[in-house]
Amino acid sequence: MKSERILFSLVLMGLIGLIAPLGGLNAAETTLPGLRGESATLIAKGDRQLNLDNVPRSVQSAVISDLSRRQNIPERQIRITEATRQTWPDSCLGLSGPNEFCSQVRTDGWRLVLEENNNRWVYRTDENGRTVRLESGQNAASTELPRSVSDAVLQAVSSRTRMSINNFRIVKAVRQTWPDGCLGVPQSGFMCTQALVEGWEVTVISDRAAGQRWIYRTDNSGRTVILSEAYDSQSSLPRSGPNGVLQESANRPIPNSSQIQTHEMPGPLTQGIIFRAISSGGITGQTYETVLMNNGTLMQVLQGPGNANDSGRRVGRISPREVQEFRRLLSQQQFDRYNGLNVSQSGGSADYITVTLSSRSSTIRYADISQQQLPTNLQPVIQSWNRIVSQIGR
Repeated sequence: MKSERILFSLVLMGLIGLIAPLGGLNAAETTLPGLRGESATLIAKGDRQLNLDNVPRSVQSAVISDLSRRQNIPERQIRITEATRQTWPDSCLGLSGPNEFCSQVRTDGWRLVLEENNNRWVYRTDENGRTVRLESGQNAASTELPRSVSDAVLQAVSSRTRMSINNFRIVKAVRQTWPDGCLGVPQSGFMCTQALVEGWEVTVISDRAAGQRWIYRTDNSGRTVILSEAYDSQSSLPRSGPNGVLQESANRPIPNSSQIQTHEMPGPLTQGIIFRAISSGGITGQTYETVLMNNGTLMQVLQGPGNANDSGRRVGRISPREVQEFRRLLSQQQFDRYNGLNVSQSGGSADYITVTLSSRSSTIRYADISQQQLPTNLQPVIQSWNRIVSQIGR
């Protein structure tokens, strides 16, 4: 009898040993050191576990910092609970906004889930966290202009022109992240808070007066509405704006100039990019996109089928001091005040190159053989940019 009890106990222990590992496949939990020395809970799913050691620290820091800023949550309270490597279909990580231009190149990166208390957010990033986009969660980017913003903008242009609000309509709205509380437009006698502001750039036209157009900058709610530029039908340059009338417009008309059509405008720069050039045409008919990032990285990408296997990508870098000097030059030469300017070719060879330059808040376009017809303010910017681009591949 005693031997039977011993045998039964041995069999029972063996069964328990077999069952225990199976039960752990979907329920086991462990902890590993997380970002900033905190613990991150890792949930086993089959034989896969989240291991933050595989995720670059720059990526972890970028998404946590972005969420902290958006939601005003201390970074130490945010946990990364899932991380999966992904290859996104374009430079916008598959999350392009309305009218946004995205390089059609496959982009390696990450999809991460962040949590704080019972709240959950999903982020997409590139390989190193230079591009960060909120996929879902509270305050995820909306592609529709809020009613409060559209009402505020239409009321502002109505008050400015003393015309009925029914004479105006919004033809374009693009999400933007403004650099300060003044939405990137200095206000005389007003102190601008130095904090990033999520908002919109809204373009309004008049159905009553053809050719008139106003561009406003707003925050997310429409409580702050600032006129960026205004155009009339007699000039291809800003008629008026927060900083006054352009001397170039008043004293020296620009030959062969017009306004870039709304549907031809490329999308805004994505996060981390401060300047972009798109050149197309010439003898080869190819299109190249060149961008300068905040950290000084330069990237040039050949667009279209000629870039099979990403063979048309070239990378370079400039120093932080050079980045700062270029930013200062853009401000000094008032690049933003020429938004929408288009200078076409004035004759001669048909093998010219069309160049489209974009800052965070302005886009101009010109034919390379007509560069000398551009306003004198823009010449130093173009010369400096060409010197910067020449460093790619060195």
